[in-house]
Order: sequence, then structure tokens, then C-alpha cells
Amino acid sequence: MTNSTMKQSAEDEVLSVEAAAELLIQYVNQLRADAGVDEEQEISIYVTSVPLIHSALTEMGDYIREQTNAVDVVQVNVKAGNPMPAHLKQIEVHEFDQGPASIGIDVQGDE
Repeated sequence: MTNSTMKQSAEDEVLSVEAAAELLIQYVNQLRADAGVDEEQEISIYVTSVPLIHSALTEMGDYIREQTNAVDVVQVNVKAGNPMPAHLKQIEVHEFDQGPASIGIDVQGDE
């Protein structure tokens, strides 16, 4: 999979945990479709650590994994010097009130 970064923005920022979860699901499934990854193929989700996303994963993690067919969700702490893996198909989103977030997917069993 090649590295590709897309940027998305919206007029309204996401403020609720439920809205953050739904937006995360939407972007992960968009990345999946853009990469030509079948809905049945298991993936790992990588997301930069933004407090609202962290809360969404804590409160609604099972639902997010179910809706995206994800076997793992990795929260990447960029501020601590841990970069997003460069090989991931990624998208940068600006809807979260605590700052932008990067979301990436990695296909399981894809070598």
C-alpha cells in the first residue's frame, strides 16, 4: 500500500463522543474504499492521540471496531515523538475541537 495523505476539513467541529465515533468510522471506511480494501478484510486502525478520539475509543471502541472490521486500534502519541507509520494510507481531519487528527489503516495479512 502506498503512502497517501488527504486533508479534510469541515465548518463545524465535532464536540461529542458519539459524533467523534461516527466520524472516525466514516473516515476509516473511506480510507478502506479508497485503498480498494474489501469490507470483509480485517484492518488495524492507527489514529493520533486527540482527547475526543481517545474518549470515543474508550467508550465506544467495540462499536467502532465492529463497524470497521478492525482487529486493533493503535493510538499514536505524536507529541511524545512517536510518528504515524509512513507506509499507511492516511487522512488528516480537522473536525475535532482539540486539534487535527491523522487516521490510517493497515490491512491485516497484507505484506
